[in-house]
Amino acid sequence: MTSPVTPEVAAPPAQRPWTPLLIACALALINVGPFLLMVETRGDSGLAWAALFTVLAIAQLVFGAVAIRRGVRWRRAGGEGKALGLVSLGALASLCAVAGWLGGFLVAAMSSRGGA
Repeated sequence: MTSPVTPEVAAPPAQRPWTPLLIACALALINVGPFLLMVETRGDSGLAWAALFTVLAIAQLVFGAVAIRRGVRWRRAGGEGKALGLVSLGALASLCAVAGWLGGFLVAAMSSRGGA
């Protein structure tokens, strides 16, 4: 017979709870390359760069959400102020992924028409 898991016996948070946030930030920096290439090229290769830009933005969004979840788990396991920082920065990374994607495609649309 098993007993229910209580917070005292719950598994400790992951060894490195900041890893998803660092990956999300790295993806934001990496995404600059496909963005510039998407704006500069036209035709099928521009579409391929747009697809890569979108995939990297989605990955950044997912890793930001994972950082939020790890921060919430860390807080429940007894983490103090650092857990709140992880949740806040994870939410910021997710928000920036969406805003960067929308802004990137807006700039790409303007550049394909010759400016604003």
